[in-house]
Amino acid sequence: MSTDIICEESPFTPVIEENRKKYHVRGMVEVAQTKIQPPKIIWNNLALIPNSVAEFVGPPSIGKSRIVASLAKCQILGRDFAGLPTCKTPLRWLFMGTENGMHRINNEGCQYLCGVKGELTLDWTPEQFQEAASKQGFSASDLKQLDDNFRTFTLEAPEDYDIRLNDPKNIGKLEATLSDERPDILVCDPWGDLIAGDELNDGDVRNTICILRQCFANTHLQCFTIFINHSRMGKAESLKAIGCDAGNYGKNSKCLFSISRCVFNLRNAIADPTAVEIICAKNNEAALPPSIAVRLNPQTMSYDKVENFKPTGNNAEASIQSSLSRKQKTINELKKTVLDIICKAGLENPYSRKCLLEALQDRRFAKSSIEHYLQKAVQ
Repeated sequence: MSTDIICEESPFTPVIEENRKKYHVRGMVEVAQTKIQPPKIIWNNLALIPNSVAEFVGPPSIGKSRIVASLAKCQILGRDFAGLPTCKTPLRWLFMGTENGMHRINNEGCQYLCGVKGELTLDWTPEQFQEAASKQGFSASDLKQLDDNFRTFTLEAPEDYDIRLNDPKNIGKLEATLSDERPDILVCDPWGDLIAGDELNDGDVRNTICILRQCFANTHLQCFTIFINHSRMGKAESLKAIGCDAGNYGKNSKCLFSISRCVFNLRNAIADPTAVEIICAKNNEAALPPSIAVRLNPQTMSYDKVENFKPTGNNAEASIQSSLSRKQKTINELKKTVLDIICKAGLENPYSRKCLLEALQDRRFAKSSIEHYLQKAVQ
């Protein structure tokens, strides 16, 4: 499928036939001889394939929305993001989601363009705004490009907070929005806002993506979709963002990982918690790029590349094993201590659970570890 221009027709011009009785089938040689342009690379080997899906996965507040938004802004302006080139052809991005309200969008837009918070621009004229933006390196044409191609859904009424695709009314609104905006890239932030049903249910996940693709068909769009998705939380779970467990990092149904053509897992860098490590967990359309790290610039609310960053790599597997070894060591010490306490007390003076708990705490064992051990012992 040609993506030389994202909304250009494919070599096989799609025809919408409501009553078509069979699927499209073509011969191997026919397909092999078809002149198909290589896909554009949006950034870091993220290939622009119409009607396909990509994911950015990470825990709450790590910066998923901001990272993807920064990527979009850099791509529209043809600038590098995190030290890596972006597609030089400006693409039209549409952000849909209910987590980020007008206040945050306004505030971060002002910080990105003018270097100050939105509250400090309340009495500015358009000319003053443009003058401040020019000092930050944005020309008048840059501002127009961003206004035309960085499009975001804004929460302005109570009903705006419900965009789930299990409601025909919402499907109609989405189709009308797609028809009017004509995006090249749709960003669903977060993915859970649009799901028609349960995000842990394989059938509901596949059904939601089918509904979304039907919306593209009904509006004659060939759109690339990025899902911003929540991961499992906790230090132990962050170690699973890379390696054999990378597909389990997202908290949703695993079929979303299989459907996605490219998946980036985000976590706080183990060696530097102030940085966010971006790990490509899967890439079906291009080579798997190496991990990189970025750090938020609080002045502009954009991201800078962390130089000389050394990816954790397979050390994550070693960290998991080390963590498990420490837990097992604690359990063994607990077991030995419990037996020692019971033996010293003698069978004629049995310990109650409460007394045993207090005795173990006196020996500086954590209450959570003691409860875990006692529960296992009872079982």
